[in-house]
Amino acid sequence: PKTRKVKMDQHMKAVIDASFKTYGLTDGYFDITVMPLVNLWGFGTKEYINNPTEEAIKKTKSVVGMKYLSVKKDYLIKKKKGVSIDVNGIAQGYTVDILGDYLNSKDINNYIIELGGEIITKGTKPGGDFIVEIQSPTALNYKIKLKDKAITTSGSYEKRRLVEGNYVSHHIDPKTGSPIESSTLSVTVIANSAFVADALDNYLMFLSPKKAVQFVEDKTDVEVYIVYVENNKLKELQSSGFNNYIYK
Repeated sequence: PKTRKVKMDQHMKAVIDASFKTYGLTDGYFDITVMPLVNLWGFGTKEYINNPTEEAIKKTKSVVGMKYLSVKKDYLIKKKKGVSIDVNGIAQGYTVDILGDYLNSKDINNYIIELGGEIITKGTKPGGDFIVEIQSPTALNYKIKLKDKAITTSGSYEKRRLVEGNYVSHHIDPKTGSPIESSTLSVTVIANSAFVADALDNYLMFLSPKKAVQFVEDKTDVEVYIVYVENNKLKELQSSGFNNYIYK
C-alpha cells in the first residue's frame, strides 16, 4: 500500500486493462481495489476476530474504487494512500488462457488446462470430448461436455462464515463495503476464454439469479448455470444455451 506506482510487465498490464474494462461492464461491482474490505471482513490475510464497525467500513471504503487507479504507459499509479489491489478474480482465468496460447504456439491442438478451478479446453481427448463435472451444492452434479471452451465456477457456499445466525459471504460489495446478501450459492460460466468466464462468474454472484441470466442472454458465446436458495429450498436456473453443454 505504500508504493505509489509500479512498472507493469505485459501480463500485469493485460490483467489491469481487462480489470478496468470489466469494472465498466459490471457497473463497478467488479473492482480490484476491494482488497482492504476483504481484509477488514477477515477473508484476506488477517485472522477473523469479529465483524467490523460501521465506522471502520466507512473509513476503509474511502480507499476503495478504481477511480483511485490510473495507467500511464507501463505504470500503474495509485492516486490515494491506502489503495491496494487484488486481481484474484481475473488473474487465474488469464493465466489459463496464456498457458493455452503457449500450447497453441507449439501446435498442440488437444488439451485441457485447469488452474485453481478455472478450466479451458481445446480439441478432444482420445475417445471423445473432454467432460468436466460441476461440483454443486445440490445433488445435481452436472457433467459438461467442452470443446474449445472455458468454464469457471464462483461459489459462496464454501468460503463463508456463520455470524449471528447468518452466513457471511467472502464476496464483498465494493459499494456497500459489506459482504453481499444474495440468494445465489454458485455461478458457473461457460465462455470462449477463461479470462471472460472468471471475471463474469464473480459479477453474476452480485445479481439476482434472474438478472444474472438476463445479463448473459444479451452476450454471445456465454452461458451460465446458477444454484440459489428460495424459501429454504435449493433451486437452479440456467441460460437458454447451457443445456447444449450437458453430457447425457
